[in-house]
Amino acid sequence: MNSGNPARRKVLFVWGQGPGYGNGHRVRTEKIAHSSEGRLDFRLHPWRGAQLLHEEVDAFRPDLVWLDKRESPPKLVRDLQARGARVLVMDSVGKERNVADYVAEGIPGLEDHPGRANLVGVEWLPDSRLAPHPEADGRGTVMYAGGLEAAQVHPWCLEAAGLIRDGDFPGKIKERLILWLPKGDAWLESGREHSEIHSLGFKEVAVREVSGNAESDFKRELGQAGLLVGYFGLSALEALSCGIPVLLHSPSSIHERLTQKHLAVFSSKAEKIGGGTISWTARRQAAVECRQKFPIGKRFDLWPRVLESLCDAVRPPHCPSCASKRISIAHRRRQANLWICGRCGLGWLQETVAIGIFGEEAPEHARGEYGAAYFLDEYVRAYGKTYEEDRESIYRLSDARLDFLGRFARGGRLLDVGAAMGFFLDRAKRRGFETHGVELSQYAVDRASKTHGIRCENILESPVDQTFEVVTLWYVVEHFREVRRLLETLAARTAAGGILALGTPNIDGLSARFDRGAFLASSPDDHYFLYGKRSLVNLLAPFGFRLVGVRATGIHPSRFRRLFPLLSRILPQGLFEAVARWRNLGDTAEFYFKKTG
Repeated sequence: MNSGNPARRKVLFVWGQGPGYGNGHRVRTEKIAHSSEGRLDFRLHPWRGAQLLHEEVDAFRPDLVWLDKRESPPKLVRDLQARGARVLVMDSVGKERNVADYVAEGIPGLEDHPGRANLVGVEWLPDSRLAPHPEADGRGTVMYAGGLEAAQVHPWCLEAAGLIRDGDFPGKIKERLILWLPKGDAWLESGREHSEIHSLGFKEVAVREVSGNAESDFKRELGQAGLLVGYFGLSALEALSCGIPVLLHSPSSIHERLTQKHLAVFSSKAEKIGGGTISWTARRQAAVECRQKFPIGKRFDLWPRVLESLCDAVRPPHCPSCASKRISIAHRRRQANLWICGRCGLGWLQETVAIGIFGEEAPEHARGEYGAAYFLDEYVRAYGKTYEEDRESIYRLSDARLDFLGRFARGGRLLDVGAAMGFFLDRAKRRGFETHGVELSQYAVDRASKTHGIRCENILESPVDQTFEVVTLWYVVEHFREVRRLLETLAARTAAGGILALGTPNIDGLSARFDRGAFLASSPDDHYFLYGKRSLVNLLAPFGFRLVGVRATGIHPSRFRRLFPLLSRILPQGLFEAVARWRNLGDTAEFYFKKTG
């Protein structure tokens, strides 16, 4: 199985086992491992405790550990990371999700909760390629009891059989049963003559043993079934993806929580299990609807490339602003994690999976380009009009910025970095500044007035041929990956005693403080950093800049009312706006620094 080729990335697949687990975790890790054969050097390791896992990691020295078990102590994940491994957790429910390098979900329904996982969706699960029986009731019922504790098996089977007997299920579903039981079960040993089997109420009962070698037989018989009786897991999702009705009869509290939480995904008509008559009509309708909802295996073949990329992902050792090690993942995206510093509040995107692996063309900003679409289509989606059509509102914003800037600078040479179409420069020129601009987008420069002196170039690549009394970056600084190199360049461009003015989304603002999940989810993929007052002061101080002014912008009373409906009734809007400016609670902010060094 293992090639031993040192050039290949090493992946250790660990799956949960024991009472209540079933075989889904094992089947998934085995299939993903074998799909990676030839690209990865992998090992399979059933969970037998932390000590044995540590010994396996020390011996194998994997680049990535895949943990496919419900819950793991965060300390275990940190120990694996300390041993040099990246950690991916799959379908986990514990606090280990907060510290793992990557989180994947095959459970449906989490799409409505952004930021909780990097990958979400049943399309990442292995595809069993079931061939459902053409008749509605198939060749009977398949009941899966694998993973149950010994004391649970017989009561569970009898109760589930009673639900079918008392329900309105048709034909063979009530007559023929294939019962899959864990190894060593008494019914397996006693065979068909056991009286309890006949008491299930079926005319024909076949008993099978749940084992790794019997998986293909189980899937073949499931494809011929009219109904699967089991619990929330891979087999239930596979059955539903093929239009086979399921009766989810939960043997444990975790299965019950998952069933209740995601039952609406199966069908709004599906009843809650546990008492009363079970409707075949609702069960059948749920399967028909779910066949379109569950694209099992649609992207399964991408796992080898994803895993290779994760093996090479860089985990940040400390905050780029204040060097604190109190950093944590605050939001997850498919190709990046957004980290937050617990000391200074800086947020930054750290790539986990290389762009292009998922098949999409790399966006313009990833190629260092901002073309017409950025100022047309993307701007319309955000503001309802194109950038040029928004000229008057940009003029008003520019005038307000220049009014505030007038406290620190009057006239002189002004450089606007990310000048776009020169609207700010137009207003600055009217205030007596000698205006210059640098813009990355050739489209914007071509549309700008030639009188503004805008050059199409990257500020990081342009030569320092003069300094400026004022350097401005309005909603530009967050777009730079190499922030220290940028600040060094800006320091070289700013004259002694000059002003550096930055406008940027504010991680100290109202939304970021009290609705952080939504705030981080709405941050564009080309915002590589999220700044606040403390982080900017830390970053700019080594380059000789001192903060002299903060202007809170992006103050939205409607968001305050939504977040604090009771308080908003007694707090006048004018007072809220005054407090927001005083406490820097705007969702955006402008920071004005003076170069003293």
